[in-house]
Amino acid sequence: MELRDRIKAYLKESGISQTRFAKTIGVNNAYLSKYLTEGDIYIYTDKVKSPAEKYLNNQSIKKGEAKTNNTPFVFTRDAKMAFFVMDDAVSIGKMAIVSGAPGSGKTRTLKEYANLRPNAVLIEATIKTRGVELFNIIAKKLGVRAVTSQDVMVRECAEELKRSEKFFIVDEAEHLPYAALELLRRLHDFSGRALILAGTDVLVDNLRGANSTRKKAREYRQLSSRIVGKCEFKGLVYSKEKDGKIIEESEDLISFCAPFLKDVDAIKAAKHLARGNVRKTENLLERAERLANINNGEITEDIVREAAAMVYLD
Repeated sequence: MELRDRIKAYLKESGISQTRFAKTIGVNNAYLSKYLTEGDIYIYTDKVKSPAEKYLNNQSIKKGEAKTNNTPFVFTRDAKMAFFVMDDAVSIGKMAIVSGAPGSGKTRTLKEYANLRPNAVLIEATIKTRGVELFNIIAKKLGVRAVTSQDVMVRECAEELKRSEKFFIVDEAEHLPYAALELLRRLHDFSGRALILAGTDVLVDNLRGANSTRKKAREYRQLSSRIVGKCEFKGLVYSKEKDGKIIEESEDLISFCAPFLKDVDAIKAAKHLARGNVRKTENLLERAERLANINNGEITEDIVREAAAMVYLD
């Protein structure tokens, strides 16, 4: 569809007047009127096309963003390792930790794992989650009546865990204060059920007692001594040693991009721009797909780079 036809269709669909549209895109209405009449042969076409096309593309993207359009889940190297570590912790009733940088794919993997494991209960902490709030959530998930005493709450939740054979995965656990983590440890001890803590490197530092007083560090070490399994997410691109050399492995990135990108140069551009970060790569691919759909074409390197200008990748 020619741009002037897209403009006419947009004006009809949106109910916006031509004058208002011209003002919105910063173009003289007389120029817009001439372009709509004469098309690309109009002498001042360039003054209209660029701002009009940019505006319409942005409107199409906003419309597309209202729809759910998540990329398919891919069993990356990180996801496979996380599944193994969590399954192992469940089989022996121990604690495990899943960590990684923001956007490395932890939460997406945890949700997929919980969907595939009926006994898994996934909860997410926030910066305001203390022990009281945490165990109110846990009690509700288990169908246990909330009581004032945290000690009683922990014990009753532990008894219900024994009966139900469920286990908890706590995401964003770096936000939890020590008291909340200690209550989780006691829940684990009393129930004998697995407990998975997931979060950023801040969680790892907290469990090591980094930046804590000597007394608090000892307390954290007592808690972390229960952890037997760990998995650190590296993202879609990682380094490994082969034949005595360090090489960069991109197989996960290629698999992740496969539903969207066929062009090798487009994949290389996505790798360079998102640097293997799962969340940023996903946002970039979905934006590129919407741009390509506007133009009824495939996602090329140019489309990927154009999309990158509209996505926060820093």
